[in-house]
Amino acid sequence: MYRNSKMGDGDRYFNPKYHVLHEDGLLTIKASGYEDDSEHWTGHMTLSPSEADYRFWYWMACIRQVPELVWERDLAAWKEEYARSQNASKEVVSAR
Repeated sequence: MYRNSKMGDGDRYFNPKYHVLHEDGLLTIKASGYEDDSEHWTGHMTLSPSEADYRFWYWMACIRQVPELVWERDLAAWKEEYARSQNASKEVVSAR
């Protein structure tokens, strides 16, 4: 899914509350999930600023500060909220 990720297969969820923004701009977010055999795993994903989803995850962790677990299956809804927030920001800027 993402470069430098330590994640298993199966159902995944992310915890943006537990993130690290590194000096070089990399963003690491805690990830966990369950394998198909119900075994639980814990890991992380690390994104570089050049990756397509970096701004979305930066918004989730650092701007929106999402405190709850985010299941991978719910990412589409979160991305819609992110898109709406970006459009709202553009509207405010253009109104000035």
